[in-house]
Amino acid sequence: MRAVVRYQAEINLLILGFNLVPAFPLDGGRVARALLWRRGGDITAATNAAAVLGRAFGYLLIGFGVLMAFGGAPGGLWFALIGAFLVIAANAERVQEQVVATFTGVPAEELMSHPAITIPAELTLAEAQQYFARYRYTAFPVTDRSGRAVGMLSIDHLERTPASRWSVTLACERADRDPALLIGQREDVARLLQQPGFARVGRAAVIDDEGRPVGVVSLTDIQRTLRANRLRRPTSGPASPALR
Repeated sequence: MRAVVRYQAEINLLILGFNLVPAFPLDGGRVARALLWRRGGDITAATNAAAVLGRAFGYLLIGFGVLMAFGGAPGGLWFALIGAFLVIAANAERVQEQVVATFTGVPAEELMSHPAITIPAELTLAEAQQYFARYRYTAFPVTDRSGRAVGMLSIDHLERTPASRWSVTLACERADRDPALLIGQREDVARLLQQPGFARVGRAAVIDDEGRPVGVVSLTDIQRTLRANRLRRPTSGPASPALR
């Protein structure tokens, strides 16, 4: 029994020591980022520096694991796999931080495509299918007779409905009514990106105070802004809010 407790304690201490390594996204790396952020006041720069440490530590583990494997210790491959995970995770955290920093404080109305093309709620899926064929978007706001948005109809809804049911199924019956897909004009884009519903559909309707769609924000709009932002940085000063 004492040997089991001792073994578990050693394993926990090993995991604790590993997590405290100043390599992002390990806990030690997050502490390092916080200290760099406090010192420099720039969370993006702090995240990039911590991510560099994380990738360096990851590559070190990969090299160590490969050397162990060639030295006759197959267990070294586990170190290589852990190192590869750290490299991938550090890059992912860095990109996520860049996206959050870019879109925090940016309202949806600055990125949206407009006017919004909508599907009347009373149309059948067979009729709604023509919108997908004509405009080639992956989702459309569905509106009632007064023009207010009631949800989003995506191409997935059509694909999951048997074609034999299209002529008797209304668009409003299949529309996704997740509140995250109907957002206000001042909705923070960074907050929108954290919504599972938006990640699932890839588009959200921007509505006015009366609930009528005035535009649509899509992942394509966001990616376009990120690409434009990368082009602006080397040659210009501070960008406008939508291109920060």
